[in-house]
Amino acid sequence: MFMSTQATIRETGRAREGSKLANQRTSVSLTPEAVEILERYKNAKGISASAAVNDLILSSEPKPSRLKEVNGFLVLDIPYTGKMITLEDVKRTQDEMDLEDYRRSLSLSICST
Repeated sequence: MFMSTQATIRETGRAREGSKLANQRTSVSLTPEAVEILERYKNAKGISASAAVNDLILSSEPKPSRLKEVNGFLVLDIPYTGKMITLEDVKRTQDEMDLEDYRRSLSLSICST
């Protein structure tokens, strides 16, 4: 997989075709440093190179915030289901948000090394 100045990865990915998702084979030329980062990431996650590239691209895309301001307070905007929200639900959601932030910072630090 390593070449002197560039490495090429060929795997099946997904591409938009109208409103449907279709498989698309794509070649990507990467520098040796990028290949090292990709290898570390995919080995740490136990996924293919294609899935690793997909994860890294998607994690770099900004996601809409689930927080909004109401009467000067930040509140978590969640869909109404009619179910009572418990303290355990709030803690679990907070842990999930913290984990998302941690993964995002981890993927940024992997890319910057």
